[in-house]
Amino acid sequence: MKKINPSYLFYFAGILWLFAGMISENMRWGYALGFAFIALGIAMRIKKSTLENSKEETTTDNNPL
Repeated sequence: MKKINPSYLFYFAGILWLFAGMISENMRWGYALGFAFIALGIAMRIKKSTLENSKEETTTDNNPL
C-alpha cells in the first residue's frame, strides 16, 4: 500500500474548508483557513523536494574517480 503524503492531507483539508466557507453564510473565516491549509500543503511539498534534491547531491558528490 502506498504511503499518503501529508501535503495531500493539507490540500484536502483546505478544499473542505473552502467549501464550508461557501456553504455557510456566517463562516467567512472558512476561506482563510482553507487557503492557509492549501498554502501549508504547498510549503510541505516544496520542503520535501528540496530535501530530496540535497540528498541526491550529497550522494553523487562522494563518488571517487
